[in-house]
Amino acid sequence: MPAIAVKKEKKQYGLLENLRFLLANMWRWDKGLFLFFLFQIPLTVLGPFLKVYLPKVLIDSIASSVGLKQFITNIGVIIMAIILSETLLKATALRAANAGVKYRFKYLNIQAEKVIDTNYENIDGPQGQQKMMKALMATMNDRAGTQAINTVFTNLLSNIMGMILYGGIIFTIHPVMIGFIILSSLINYYTGICL
Repeated sequence: MPAIAVKKEKKQYGLLENLRFLLANMWRWDKGLFLFFLFQIPLTVLGPFLKVYLPKVLIDSIASSVGLKQFITNIGVIIMAIILSETLLKATALRAANAGVKYRFKYLNIQAEKVIDTNYENIDGPQGQQKMMKALMATMNDRAGTQAINTVFTNLLSNIMGMILYGGIIFTIHPVMIGFIILSSLINYYTGICL
């Protein structure tokens, strides 16, 4: 009795599965980078917060008629904190960018090995060519997904943290402001999509 070839259906991968794959590889290849993310994410939120807080300290110091020494101390502490946070942020961003390049080249090596090792039938038809183009697009340049995942991941978590922090501050000023900000953000988002 002749054997019947059964084609196994391949699992389709979506955005969440791809993100999980990229983050799992990042963890496997460089666990120390996650430590840099723990520094980079709060620093990304802290810098703008300190820049917004500086005028308040300046105005409060002038309104309280503090002496010159106290005035310089009040302003100097905030300025030094801004300089320190911006310096650390640039250093961690450089480390993450270098790691992104390293990851992209690892994926390029994996891609090259797969091309060498694959059967001709896998890349012959339109489906195979489409898969090959998707793989090339994922590693094509420094804005491609395999390298940009570091920046996107950090920006996403920083934005969530900043939204919670600034939302909490705005909520203490007036709760209606939260609704206004959300409404204006949604209008801005949908206007950007339509145009």
